[in-house]
Amino acid sequence: GSSTSSVDFTLSEGGAISGSVTDTGGLAIAGVAVDLYESVTEEWAAGSVTGTNGIYLAQGLPAADYVVRATADGLGFAGEWYENIPDLSGAPPTNAIPLSATPGITNSGVDFVLNRGASVTGCVTDTSTTSFLAGAEVSLYTPSGEEVADTLSAHDGTYALPELPSGLFYIKATADSLNYVAEWHEDAIATGFQVPTNAAAIALMPAVTNAISFALVEGGSFTGLVANVHTQSIEGIAIDVYDVETNWLKSASTDSDGIYRVSGLPAPHAYYARTHDPIGIYSDEWYDDMPAPFAGVPAAATPVPVPTGVSSVSVDFVLSENGSVAGTVADAGGTPLRDIDVLLYSDTGALMQLDTTSADGAYELPRLHPGVYYLLATPVYDAFRTEWYEDIEDPGN
Repeated sequence: GSSTSSVDFTLSEGGAISGSVTDTGGLAIAGVAVDLYESVTEEWAAGSVTGTNGIYLAQGLPAADYVVRATADGLGFAGEWYENIPDLSGAPPTNAIPLSATPGITNSGVDFVLNRGASVTGCVTDTSTTSFLAGAEVSLYTPSGEEVADTLSAHDGTYALPELPSGLFYIKATADSLNYVAEWHEDAIATGFQVPTNAAAIALMPAVTNAISFALVEGGSFTGLVANVHTQSIEGIAIDVYDVETNWLKSASTDSDGIYRVSGLPAPHAYYARTHDPIGIYSDEWYDDMPAPFAGVPAAATPVPVPTGVSSVSVDFVLSENGSVAGTVADAGGTPLRDIDVLLYSDTGALMQLDTTSADGAYELPRLHPGVYYLLATPVYDAFRTEWYEDIEDPGN
C-alpha cells in the first residue's frame, strides 16, 4: 500500500477556567465534578474534577462564554452554579453568570463554597391497609412547578432524597402503576401539572433532614382499545382525561396492540376522555365518537364513570383519518389578504379550528374529523366584510 505524508495539524491554543471548591468552613472538597456549558446553546462543553486540594482546571476551551456548575454527588453537598446559584434541575438557570474563555489565558478564581445538602426521607404506604408501597415515585418541586429531584420508594416503602438545595419546596408521591391517587404533602390530591393551593410547602435547610411520609388512597382506572375504521389497532395515540370542570388530569398512551390504561384517578368519579394523535394522521375525538372542538369539552361528550379499582367498562375509540380544508383569501381584485382569521365551525355551531392567513393569503385547517363544516372569514380591516363561505355576508358584521 501507499502512504500519505504531510497530513499536518496546526492547533490553536485554548482558554481555561479554574478555581477552588470548599465547604463553608474553608476546607477543600475533593471529587467535585465541575461542568462548563456554552452559555448561548446550553450545551455541555467541558468538565473537570477537583483534586485533594479542591482545585479544578478546565482547559482547551474555544473562545466563548460559559456557565459553570459544581456537583458533589455522594459527598453530602448541594450542587450550585457560579456564583451561589442553587442547582435546581441540572439545566443552566436563566440567571447563571457567563464567564469568558480567552485563548492563552486562564480565567482563575471561579470558586465555589458548597453548603451541606438538605435531605427528605419518609415512607409511602396504603392508607387503608398500611402496607408498604414499593416503586412509588417521590418528587420534589419548586413553587413554580420545576422538578428538582425524584426517586422511587424501596421494597419497604422508604425513600430518600439527599443533597438538596435550601429553600421552600413542594413534594409529591405518585403511584399510578399501582393505581393509587397521587398526592402532595400534606394530603392534597395531585391533579394536572400545577402545585395545588392546598399543598404544604417544606423548608429545607443545610444538613437538616425532613421526615415526610405519604399514605396513599386506592384510585380508579379504566382501559380501552384505539383502532382505525379498518379495525387495525393504533400505537402511540395519547388519551387525555379531564374532570367534569374540564381540567386536564392525566394522560396515557396506546401500546403496540392499541391498548391503553389510565390509573390513579380519584374515585368514584366521572371523567371525560379524548384522543390526541401526535403525528396527525388520525382525527382527534372525545368519547364517545365526538369530534374534538377548538377548545373545551363538547356538551354531547359521554362521561366515563370510574369506580374505585378497575372499571369493567372498556372505553374504546375508532378513529378516522384526518381531512383538511385549505384555501386563500383575497379582495375582489385578486390581491391576497393577510392576517384574516378563518374560523371553521361544525354543523352544531361549535368552533373547531382557526387559522390566520399568511402574506400570500393562504390558510390551512388540518386534522379534521370527517363531516360537514362551515367557514367564516373575519377581516381586521374595516374595508372588508365578514363572510361565510361562499360569499354569504355574516349578519352579525
